[in-house]
Amino acid sequence: KSVAGVGWPAVMHFVGMPTVVFFIRAPGMKKSPLPTLIPSLQHKNYAITGCTSGTGFYCAKAAITKNANMVLLLNRHSDRATNAHNKLTEYKKECNSNTIIYTVNCDLQSFESVKKCAPMVEALCANSGGLDALVNNAGIMGVPDTRTVDGFDVQMQTNHLSHFLLSYLLMPSLELAADTRGEARIVQHSSGARSKDRATDLDTATVPGMWKAEFFNQCEPGTLGGDGFPACFNRYHQTKLSNPVFTMALHDLLGKLNSKVKSICADPGKL
Repeated sequence: KSVAGVGWPAVMHFVGMPTVVFFIRAPGMKKSPLPTLIPSLQHKNYAITGCTSGTGFYCAKAAITKNANMVLLLNRHSDRATNAHNKLTEYKKECNSNTIIYTVNCDLQSFESVKKCAPMVEALCANSGGLDALVNNAGIMGVPDTRTVDGFDVQMQTNHLSHFLLSYLLMPSLELAADTRGEARIVQHSSGARSKDRATDLDTATVPGMWKAEFFNQCEPGTLGGDGFPACFNRYHQTKLSNPVFTMALHDLLGKLNSKVKSICADPGKL
């Protein structure tokens, strides 16, 4: 199947490429870039959020192609999650991969669900040297000004806050893999929407597009600009700005701790 438009730097960062090389498979292109651009992932374990379609699905597919030990699909229970699991299982058979595939329930719009997911991931990876990469890929965009069960903006919790929590909870497993195999990775998935162009404060005297505290707090529905455009994309902008800022802050912290866990951010471009 064609994967035209998928930004391969995202996939390569996810699965362990040390260098960014931009490669997009064009329609009708017969040969995949995976065999030459991505090294063997044998013995390594990957957990990916939001992999029912898009970059998350193809990240899982890439890991299976390169014979990763285990791929954990972190999706909330749905027909789409079941369908993705079944498709990847069939693909595993087609390419004669030995990768073990599990689906682990993870609803990023519920902190309680994230807290239940993390120990299951840790347990699944425990006997094979820990988690080599946590791929915080899932995201939603431009949705109404609603709140999660925890009272936070639905975009902010899905795209950033729950990934922050998941990264914290899985750090021991990531450290185990780093000690076992030399490194591990936490990957955030941002987008061009992190730029100030998606912000709604361009005509103010303040520096436009900056982080704003109100987007990170619990608040009532409809109080962060309302459902319409451009406010819905301003909230999305705040989440996508959060991804690289979290990446850089975590990178600095891990460096001070002399950790072998790497903090990385990918921008796959338009899909």
